[in-house]
This record gives sequence, structure tokens and C-alpha cells, in this order.
Amino acid sequence: MTKLKAVMFDMDGVLIDSERLSLSMWEKVNEARGHVFDVSVMTNMMGGSQQENFERFGHLLPPMEVYEAMWQEKKQMTDAWIEANGMPLRPGVKEILASLKENGVRRLIVSSTPREYALYLLEKAGLSGCYDNGIFGDEAGRRKPHPDLYNKMMEMEGLRPEECIIVEDSANGVKAGYAAGVRVFAIPDTACLEQFRDHEAYAIVDSMDDVRRWALEQTAA
Repeated sequence: MTKLKAVMFDMDGVLIDSERLSLSMWEKVNEARGHVFDVSVMTNMMGGSQQENFERFGHLLPPMEVYEAMWQEKKQMTDAWIEANGMPLRPGVKEILASLKENGVRRLIVSSTPREYALYLLEKAGLSGCYDNGIFGDEAGRRKPHPDLYNKMMEMEGLRPEECIIVEDSANGVKAGYAAGVRVFAIPDTACLEQFRDHEAYAIVDSMDDVRRWALEQTAA
């Protein structure tokens, strides 16, 4: 059995509770504009690039100029909330990061969010210094659902796919991890279970604690 050397975490919706916050702000912006579109479509867009999301879901969204204006309003509201309240963590995050460090497993963040904003969110969540390396959406070719970010992280760390696992919460992320040849643990957040069953998740788990227990079993093997 190949020893587990690293866990690669998506950030939004996996480590930090940003996706629920984002959706709630989308609801407020949409309501203020008279319900321009069905915000539930945003759950299918999590983890993907704006260009590819528009190619796939543009028929369900308002015109690009309206969408971009709403997105800016949503971001301003979200950032104001974060400045006032901080960024909440997802359940079990501190525990798994501490356990992996204790057992010598690399803690890696692989996110489609651009680096500057990602580091801001991690700092607001109190996670600065709680991981070993990170790669972000403006640093490696195409974003998820393409595997570029995961492939680049493994190259940077000198890892083989079988030495890692990935923790994701979106169909785009699961597809990216599967394309990179890595076992993907899917933890449903804002996405529904049916999205994962179609996209080759290694396991669909209920919580981060399930991932932590599995990882510790591998390090003990």
C-alpha cells in the first residue's frame, strides 16, 4: 500500500464557509433587483471559471453586463460582512489540519480563487500558517474542472497521484481531481449529492471528520 503523503484541499466550501455566505449575498442582491434569475443555479457554478460557467449556464443567467454588475455588488457586500465578522470555518477543519501535521502529512490548498483574495480569506479565517503550500486560480493555466491546478501542485511537491487525496465540495472540483488521477473525497456543502455521483468521486462522505479518520488509518498502515 502506498503511504499517504499529502491531502489537497479545495478552499471555498471545504476549509472556509464562503460558499454559503456567497449564496446568501447573491439572494440579497437578486431580491434587491426584483429577482432577475434563479440563484440556485450558482450551486452548479461553484469552483469553475466565469467564462466556462457562462458557456454552460449562460441561458439561465441575466445578460453578462447585468450579471457582472450584480457580481460586483455581491462581492462588496460579502467583503463588508467578512471585515465585520471574519470568515467562518467549515466543521472539522482545525482538527484535520492539526492531525495531518502531527502525522507528517502535507496540507496543501488548491483553489480556483486568485491568490491575493484567497490569502485574504484564509487570514480572515485564522488559517494563515495552518497549511504547508498553496496554489491558486491565477497561477496554473486553466481552472477547475480542468486538472491543471492539481497537476501543478503535485509537480511542485514532487508527489505522485497515488500518494495524495483531494477533498472537494463541487462537481467542478471532483472532475478536476479525477482528471488528475487522484482519489477525491467529496463533502457536500451547497451542492447536492447527485452532482457527485456523476463525476467519479472516490468517496462521498458526510463530514471532514470522516476524511480525517480515513487519512489517519493510511498513515498508520
